[in-house]
Amino acid sequence: MTRHQKYFNQRRCDIGELPDTILVESYMGCNLRCEMCPVPDSRKNMNGRSYSCMSLETYKVIIDQVSERHRSITLNQLGEPLLNPEIVNFVAYAASRGHHVGLTTNATKLDADLAERLILAGLAEIIFSFDGCAKETYEKIRVGANYDQVLANILEFSRLNKVLNGRCNVRVDCIVSDLTFPDLEQIESFWSQRNIPVSFIPIDDWAGKLPLPERFGIRRSLTGSKSHRYPCHFLWTALVLSAEGNVVFCCHDYQLLSKLPSVHEKPLREIWNAQVRNMREQHAQRAITGEPCRSCDAWMTMPEFYPTRFDRLKAKMRSLIGRK
Repeated sequence: MTRHQKYFNQRRCDIGELPDTILVESYMGCNLRCEMCPVPDSRKNMNGRSYSCMSLETYKVIIDQVSERHRSITLNQLGEPLLNPEIVNFVAYAASRGHHVGLTTNATKLDADLAERLILAGLAEIIFSFDGCAKETYEKIRVGANYDQVLANILEFSRLNKVLNGRCNVRVDCIVSDLTFPDLEQIESFWSQRNIPVSFIPIDDWAGKLPLPERFGIRRSLTGSKSHRYPCHFLWTALVLSAEGNVVFCCHDYQLLSKLPSVHEKPLREIWNAQVRNMREQHAQRAITGEPCRSCDAWMTMPEFYPTRFDRLKAKMRSLIGRK
């Protein structure tokens, strides 16, 4: 358990030090049009936000302010990070400061040249978003992607990682919806044969803010009581920044409703110990008046608060994919 997880368990709001997890939205935008994501129609779903690419200058300001010790840097919050033309430099700059650098990608832009440059730059973790294992299912969910090309890109990255003696951890994430649920065992076997681990992620509707098409089924069930609200651990354990350079509370603050300062306006530590601390206090006191937390229900699905139910979900998934 990390220090900041302990601070959360203690409901300690005056923390001082920045957390070990930093999420950086290197590119807010995407080349696909997946219907379970708010990004493709960002002006409608994300409070008028337009596609935005974080500059290397802004990124360096962020990294310079969190480098007094080694941290985990994730290069996406929402959006496809490989659309940022400086993404290799993003990886290299943070890795050169000793940070563990990772990203999640749809792999549509991951040709062999980019794969090699990312590995040599020091990328420590890559997660591929790949739903299902059949071409029809995948292309029905990942609208605009080509199954054969993306699969080839993933396998080539995995091959190059071994050839170049890279230390990058490779994983696939598959969203569990009505479209993929019947095939979990087959999906597990599909990636096991290719020596790539796969994780299953329950579909979400972004805290009730994004209507999902009926063919996906319903979101994971809510488990909490609205009369007994729990604090959200993200306010203690992660620092999140938008592509514009603004601090946000978490991924569910993708509409920038928090209206927090930019890294160019105030130091990150000051924002963390002022505006973010104020929201931590609201959560700890269960008296949340500020947006987006006031109208968010994502806290009700947090496994940290409902381990019994979440353990049952994990056990069910393990049984479905043949795990002991």
